[in-house]
Amino acid sequence: MATETEREILKYLRDRFLDFHQLGTYAYAVFLSKDHPLAGAKELSLDDLQPYPYICYSQTDSAHSFLEEGIRPDARKIIRVSDRDTIYQILSDHRAYTIGSGVISSRGDDQLMAVPLESSSGIIRIGWIASKDHRVTKLEKEFIDLCQSYIGSS
Repeated sequence: MATETEREILKYLRDRFLDFHQLGTYAYAVFLSKDHPLAGAKELSLDDLQPYPYICYSQTDSAHSFLEEGIRPDARKIIRVSDRDTIYQILSDHRAYTIGSGVISSRGDDQLMAVPLESSSGIIRIGWIASKDHRVTKLEKEFIDLCQSYIGSS
């Protein structure tokens, strides 16, 4: 969860008797191609990104549209996509960017990189959701522990 939308999401969950269980927090990062003109920067600002196309998830299948990224830059061009593979493909082939946790899956780690977004941009909370009365099974606990170890090592 991103701090800018946290209150709205927590209310949404609370109204449905759901709990958010935090696994970790990350500073925002900018995902871009290793060939992008900004790839050599140690840190980027939203102003640095303004001339480049911004890629974001389109959430057309829900009446509630939460901002997954938590930050919506003032980009001249916005490219909306519905899946992660499309984001990786566009990032790899174009001078575009997206904003996220800084964790890159193995699918894109050879072509993409994450550059920290300026420190004033906030944090992202990553976790899992369950009903308030849900008791975690042994298998679920193993999966949660695996996620926790992955998040802790990133």
